[in-house]
Amino acid sequence: MELRRHPRRKAVLYASDPAYLDAVLAEEKGWREIAVPPMSLVVFRREDLAAYSVEPPSSSSPRRKRARSHGRHPNEPDRTLVAEPNGMLRLFVYGTLKRGFWNHDRFCRGVVTVEYAVVRGRLFETPSGIPVLQVPEEDILAVGTTNPRADVATQAHVTARMSNPEPTPDRLPKNATGAPWGPVYGELLTFDDPVIRLPAIDRLEGFHPGGPCLYRRVLTSAQVHGIVLPAWLYVGEDLSGRLTPLGGSRWPRKP
Repeated sequence: MELRRHPRRKAVLYASDPAYLDAVLAEEKGWREIAVPPMSLVVFRREDLAAYSVEPPSSSSPRRKRARSHGRHPNEPDRTLVAEPNGMLRLFVYGTLKRGFWNHDRFCRGVVTVEYAVVRGRLFETPSGIPVLQVPEEDILAVGTTNPRADVATQAHVTARMSNPEPTPDRLPKNATGAPWGPVYGELLTFDDPVIRLPAIDRLEGFHPGGPCLYRRVLTSAQVHGIVLPAWLYVGEDLSGRLTPLGGSRWPRKP
């Protein structure tokens, strides 16, 4: 197991295979290795990645519980940044893959985490009531492939290159062309089995790289608790059909 941090960019990468990090960070400088014993907990403070602690197995659970509860209101988001393991894939969902809708249990069972998130774009609705998202082309960081492992590596590479800004509520990237763009609210799902999970969701969304697509899976910026992270999402491939602007920032639109 190996963990590397970049204090200036305030980013952390974590992998069980050091060769994976060597490949992802081949052209990057400034990354520093942190030795992590098995079954240990590494805790960073978001305000300063230079300050961290490695907790042994005997003390990990109690210290983690105290760190999350001491001096923090129950409704305040946890400001502790924990390294993300190798192989994790983030997917922003805004329609029927959200919790409480009919495709979530079928396609998202076993999801590791679910967090409220926001991206920049605009929502449309098909005649059958299905939401379609459009995002600014300049916000697209990558386009999905048929290889889940390659897409996970792309997400990790983009994460390494992005500067992790200080928390600022409802901050979205600036300078998008076209109008109107605004916040679109949904959920950020994290999967640890993308090789199994992603192809099934791609088929559900009609995403077929190299062929006709109903939706296109792209990597863009999502905001979670004021932190901007790259995440995959599905955008409408053909917006020339009979689509109705939703006129809101979330689906389904509240009456």
